[in-house]
Amino acid sequence: MFYLQLFLSFVLGLLASRMFDTIQVNRHLLRMIREAERSCLIMLATAAESVAYIQSIKFSTMEQLGIEENTIKLTKNVDEHNFSQWKQAAINNLHSAYPDNFKNIAKYYSWKQAMNFLDGVYSQNRLDKKDK
Repeated sequence: MFYLQLFLSFVLGLLASRMFDTIQVNRHLLRMIREAERSCLIMLATAAESVAYIQSIKFSTMEQLGIEENTIKLTKNVDEHNFSQWKQAAINNLHSAYPDNFKNIAKYYSWKQAMNFLDGVYSQNRLDKKDK
């Protein structure tokens, strides 16, 4: 009887240890994924800002060169469409890169939602720094 209790205690200890380890690993993975997500969003926002700036220079140069207004409007429409498609593809690709266990943690599904999430991260970081 004593050996049965000892064996059951050992098995229950192993199970408890395994559960605790799994919880700890998942917490660390979640923290790492969140940090990678924030870094990716910052890089995407920086790239989008650069593209928007380059586009504005492109259109002002086209105006200075005297290119027809219809051509400029057509180019703007094509560029805006391609840019919005790129933004949505970037968000979709970011979502598809999540590990299967963590796919449901994303808090945004469009570019605008992602940038609002990033603004929240910036605001939280500023508040955290003020508290320290």
